[in-house]
Formats: sequence, C-alpha cells, structure tokens
Amino acid sequence: MGWKVICPPENWQEPIPLAEGNDINILAEIAKRLDLRYTVDHDQGKIYIGLHEMDKPAVTQPLPAATQPLPAVTQKLEEVRKLVFTMDLPTSPQRELVVGAVKYFHRLGDQMLEAMSWRATSGLPGFQVYGRYWSAHTPLPPSSVINRLYRIPTQGYLLSTRGIAEDSGKPDMFFHLQPDPVVNPENGSEERSEAGMHHDSNAPGTNACIGFESMQEWLNFKTVMADLHSHGIMWIDVEVVYPEPQKARKLG
Repeated sequence: MGWKVICPPENWQEPIPLAEGNDINILAEIAKRLDLRYTVDHDQGKIYIGLHEMDKPAVTQPLPAATQPLPAVTQKLEEVRKLVFTMDLPTSPQRELVVGAVKYFHRLGDQMLEAMSWRATSGLPGFQVYGRYWSAHTPLPPSSVINRLYRIPTQGYLLSTRGIAEDSGKPDMFFHLQPDPVVNPENGSEERSEAGMHHDSNAPGTNACIGFESMQEWLNFKTVMADLHSHGIMWIDVEVVYPEPQKARKLG
C-alpha cells in the first residue's frame, strides 16, 4: 500500500506520497523526537503529522458568528464555558444505539445554565454498557473514572477517515479530545486513544469518540466553536457523565 503523509493535518489537499517500501516507523520516531502529533489512518493509508493543538499559534482572522449570540461575560472567558456529554447507559448490551446529548453551559452568577444541546453518542450498539469503557467499541471513559475533565480545542482539523468524513468522502472537522491517551487508573495499562468529537457518519456509533447524530446540529456545533475561537477562547472543558442506572444527577 502506498502511504500518503498529510503535514500538517489541515493540509489534506496536498498529501506527500511515500514510495513503496519506505518504513513508516521512521516517521513515527521523527515525530516522537520532535514532540509532534502522529496519527496513522490504516484504512485510508494516510499519516497525519503536525503540532499538538496547544502548540499552534492563535488564529486572528475573523471566523463565522454562531447562529445564536453567545452570552455576555464579565470574567475570564475560559472559566465560564463548559461542554457536558451525558448518556444513560444500560446495565446490559442492547441491540439499539444509545443516544445522549452534548450540552453547552455558560456561567451566570453562581449558576451554570444550559444554553444549547445536540444529540450525540459514544460507542457501538451492543457495547454501550454502564461500567465498561476500556475495550474496543465501548464508550469514552467518563470524567469520574479518569478523575479529570477532558477538553477540546475550539479549532479542529479536517480528516477523511471513514466515520468522520462526510458520506461523499469529503473531509470533515475533528475536534481532538485531550488528554490523549487516557489510562485506566485502576491498572495503569488499559487505555483509550485518538478520541475526538465529530459527526457520526457512515455506520451508527463510534469507537470511544463522541459522535453527533444530526448533520444540522453538527453544523451548528462547529459554528459555535468557531465563534468561541474568534472570541479568543482556544480550549473548552468537556465533562463526560454517565448517570448511574435509575439515578439522576444534576449537571453543570
């Protein structure tokens, strides 16, 4: 298989072809030594190399405004924005896809108020079970298990990976979740990696990623992220919450 190197990941229209027989492990070692982000898409035969999101310079050009105005704030913006992904997981495997929601909160005084909500899922049908997060096809581990919040950059990058790209094959946006990887604190060995937020294209469900079920809602989410970025907000926290079965939990 002839590999194509996409460097940086945003420059997907100008891939660099690798000659047959080249050892891609050399690229992995170079990326490691230079502390670069290195992702291999075996299905598409593509290798993505670029800066980690926190190393990228801020984009200063204006970006599209959100379809709804963002609430005014009087304190540091990063401290008053939050995404919460929540989903009611069953206690045994189900044939149907379980769908939850990504909710966008902002702080008003002492309260976190829900401003927007988009339908989303994580994991594949038959693998979405409460308490099971570390094997393939299961949902993204919740924040309570990894003992921290996730976060995403408000400016994602384009990927043509199946399940992320549009049905036509056109690359679509991917917001890479950090930290990456996340490790099971109970044994220090099991981990989930390369998770992000994207539109749930192709077959329903994801492998640890958070997939948005509606294209229209996904477009709205991308617009909101672009608006946050234009306001100088480079990152936003993401809390992953799976309420205990038969129990409700107040979010925010």
